Amino acid sequence: MAFSSISWSFTIFFIILQMLIMLWSGSWHANGCYTSIFSFGDSLTDTDNLKQVASITDEFFPFLQPPYGETFFHKPTSRCSDGRLIIDFLAESLGLPLVRPFLHDCDNVIEPGQGVNYAVVGATALNSSFLEARGIVNDLTNASLGVQLAWFKQSLASICSNVSGNQLSSCSLYSIQQDCRNLIGRSLILVGEIGGNDYNYPITDGKPIDEVEPFVPLVTDTIVSAVDLYRPPTPQHAFRAPFVNPTMPLMDNIDMKSH
Repeated sequence: MAFSSISWSFTIFFIILQMLIMLWSGSWHANGCYTSIFSFGDSLTDTDNLKQVASITDEFFPFLQPPYGETFFHKPTSRCSDGRLIIDFLAESLGLPLVRPFLHDCDNVIEPGQGVNYAVVGATALNSSFLEARGIVNDLTNASLGVQLAWFKQSLASICSNVSGNQLSSCSLYSIQQDCRNLIGRSLILVGEIGGNDYNYPITDGKPIDEVEPFVPLVTDTIVSAVDLYRPPTPQHAFRAPFVNPTMPLMDNIDMKSH
């Protein structure tokens, strides 16, 4: 079917894109340019945030039970994978620690090079209030891209002061701002994959394609605007393009030719 061929095309494109990012990141690692990773996204990047934000139990979601995590961690780690995620491979290829989830052990000091992962399973690019006004309810979380960026802004001063050893005070504010610029300027900022759930929720809820199609430019603009809003002077950004999830075979039952 038409939708199936589109799905495979996007999947192949996504795999090639990830390979290019890995190769590109490896060259930066050779030059010692990256010191940490800050990431935003959904289930393809979340490493434990949903479990904390939703206070869910192991029985509620399959990915909190075996066989998830069995091939590398040998136990479930809240990752939607039987092992590592792309963000884990990126961190390893850059010689950095695995990126800690924002909502896990929040009182711990963030060490230099550790970075923070703000991604949440089920997250959308568009705000939950926008979607709810159109009859689209996200039962998992309201941690949209905007919420994740707010977490980033909220925690940035603390991150920079911990990395530099400065205390948060008016006397050290300028120094912390300088530390932040230096830290973020030498960090890989990973945005996405995010945006797929903005389409998955309404489509799986039975809404017609012509009601969902207008979301495409809104999702794209939201992601681009978010990146521009928080763009540091010398950032290194990596974008994982939204793609049709090949693990959702029910999507193949939708005939796109009539739309």
